[in-house]
Amino acid sequence: MLKFKFKTLGCKVNQAESESLGAQLEEAGLTLAKRMEAADLCIINTCTVTHRAAMQSRQAIRQAIRANPAARLMVTGCYAQTAPEEIR
Repeated sequence: MLKFKFKTLGCKVNQAESESLGAQLEEAGLTLAKRMEAADLCIINTCTVTHRAAMQSRQAIRQAIRANPAARLMVTGCYAQTAPEEIR
């Protein structure tokens, strides 16, 4: 069974979006992993409200890659919309 794990940064909207996407993934048959290292899909829901938030988003992306290089990585949220080329 495939597992997913979220790292959500930023506002309550991001938190609500992560919860909604998590519910959809569970409906599709995936389960929530306890740690990023155990996930098949790592989802980073980013923020760019402040310079610090953007920095934390980049750090979270790098940490997920280091923790689980074999996993699929999905980056969503404000930072993904404002800096898609940087994320690639």
